[in-house]
Amino acid sequence: MAKTMYEYLLEKQATGELEILFSLGLNRAKIYQMMKIYAYHLAHPQTSQWDVCLELDVSKKTVWNAYKMMKKTAATF
Repeated sequence: MAKTMYEYLLEKQATGELEILFSLGLNRAKIYQMMKIYAYHLAHPQTSQWDVCLELDVSKKTVWNAYKMMKKTAATF
């Protein structure tokens, strides 16, 4: 099965390569926020997007974008 963007970023974080990507221009704050949102989603799969918004103090659009980005598979990113 293909890796998701979230799995890919977790691997890069574990090896220290994520810092290299940040030094090349990847937006650190945005990536960490998306990873936090998606990790919360994985830990609480039955929670609505609205409740995730309230819990993490972000907009619905931010949650939607995080879900969309982090679940992409290797073939699409």
